[in-house]
Amino acid sequence: MRRTVVGAVVASVLAAGVASAPASADEPEVLGGSAIAFGDDTYGQTNVPELPEGMVYTAVAAGTNHTVLLRSDGEAVAFGNGSDGRTDVPGLPPGVTYTDVGAGTNHTVLLRSDGEAVAFGDNLYGQTDVPELPEGMHYTDAATGWGQTILLRSDGNVEAFGHSGSGKTDVPDLPPGVTYTAVAAGTNHTVLLRSDGEAVAFGDNAEHQIDVPELPAGVTYTAVAAGGWHTVLLRSDGNANAFGATNDGRTDVPDLPAGVTYTDVAGGGRHTVLLRSDGEAVPFGHSGFGQTNVPELPEGMVYTDVAAGYASTVLLRSAVDTDVSLQAPDSIVATDGEVEVSARVGASSVAQPDVAFTGTVRFTIDGQDPIDVNVNDEGEATTTVDGLPTTAGSTIAVSATYLGSTDGAYLATPTPAERDIEVTAAPLAAIELRAPDGLEVIDGGTLTFTVDGTDTYGNPVEIDDDTVELTSDQSTDIVDGLTVTFPEASPHRITATVGNLTDTVAVEVTPSTPAPTNPEPSAPELPETGAGVGTPLTGAALLLLVGVALTMSAHRTARPQHT
Repeated sequence: MRRTVVGAVVASVLAAGVASAPASADEPEVLGGSAIAFGDDTYGQTNVPELPEGMVYTAVAAGTNHTVLLRSDGEAVAFGNGSDGRTDVPGLPPGVTYTDVGAGTNHTVLLRSDGEAVAFGDNLYGQTDVPELPEGMHYTDAATGWGQTILLRSDGNVEAFGHSGSGKTDVPDLPPGVTYTAVAAGTNHTVLLRSDGEAVAFGDNAEHQIDVPELPAGVTYTAVAAGGWHTVLLRSDGNANAFGATNDGRTDVPDLPAGVTYTDVAGGGRHTVLLRSDGEAVPFGHSGFGQTNVPELPEGMVYTDVAAGYASTVLLRSAVDTDVSLQAPDSIVATDGEVEVSARVGASSVAQPDVAFTGTVRFTIDGQDPIDVNVNDEGEATTTVDGLPTTAGSTIAVSATYLGSTDGAYLATPTPAERDIEVTAAPLAAIELRAPDGLEVIDGGTLTFTVDGTDTYGNPVEIDDDTVELTSDQSTDIVDGLTVTFPEASPHRITATVGNLTDTVAVEVTPSTPAPTNPEPSAPELPETGAGVGTPLTGAALLLLVGVALTMSAHRTARPQHT
């Protein structure tokens, strides 16, 4: 369905355009972007509203003194002269979106995804009384002029209603097998495009605005637009025909550069705007309000849709795909303070256009609520995060996503930039002196000590042995690195020092040979008796008895004999 735009003394409608012609397979589909409005701003009709982040405008329409834009979320916004309620966009039923927009002199027409058409604003001529559709039909295109509304149905027929002066609502019958495919409405005339490539115009012809030129053999019309008192038609060969009122040069179609064609057409009150295949917009005609002063295209962008009001112009400019890079440290020491992370957004598929960035970057950090930060003009955003884990060896997952601009210039990044930040131990905050073999030793013995370090959060911190100094409170102790020899038995205190940190342990040194003690007297042993005789003690007793016997025998021998 073609977006329709009306502008004239009152209104004109761009009723058909490049959407009616086959697109080149080499040309990428452009879904929308920024709306650029300029010219008469008496009623604020060129003050384009900001978009919610990540959205773009997808269609544009311009009336006499108001503008209507379609957003990528299916909502429509209308601004400018709001008298008669022409900018009071109705709410939508659940699940229904707007799909196309049209702006007339004093009224507005919107198409919905359920196939209905909604008209609002001035209804003096019944131009907002939308006919009920036959069952199974839906509306596919819309155009609004001065007091009239033209709607295309899905069966290829047209409903025209409202102001009918000059016969501008008298839709011609169709030849067999032919349907209408696009519609446009000017001040007092109407232009329709047919499926056989012919254009049909009817209504006021004071300026010959309905005298459709014949086409060369093999050429067809592919899009139609109606201005105040002139008509503009796009041809299948990429040329455009403009006819009707010629003052101000509004029908003087510029020649094309080699290899370039026209792709879309719009007719305003007294000016015309054409889009070219190179993405440029070409305006001509009256420029009393600057309505033909097309802004220069930034590099990498093209114009994709156009609408012309009575004295204003609205262009849809393509949006740029983006990517985002994330700057964050590879690692951080454990901290209860803040860590800075930043992101930078840039164009991903084209050279960076000279267009300021808007919108925000969303940072996400493990276990925390997202943080949205506005980007600067260069697409940079920075934030600080706290409440981070303090366990060494843990990681912090950080990501950054650009949510899109608020003017439709830059699209949201499809995937976030991600980084893992490793948490490492903080500086040494405490030491512990210990002896793996225990804190007891005999005099003359040695103990080898170790010193363990931790940071403020209890994370282990490696300590170089060369940085440790051991001292003893006993001058006789011999210290060699982390080994201490204890010559004397007594309590000892060993202190380790690393920088300005110390820890002390007590060592119990005991004597290697215990001091002699006075034993208690024991009871005398009794001689053994019984069958166990035969021990060394028994043999001595026998010798003693033999000696006694020999002595007694000697005494008997020496005694004198008596007779």
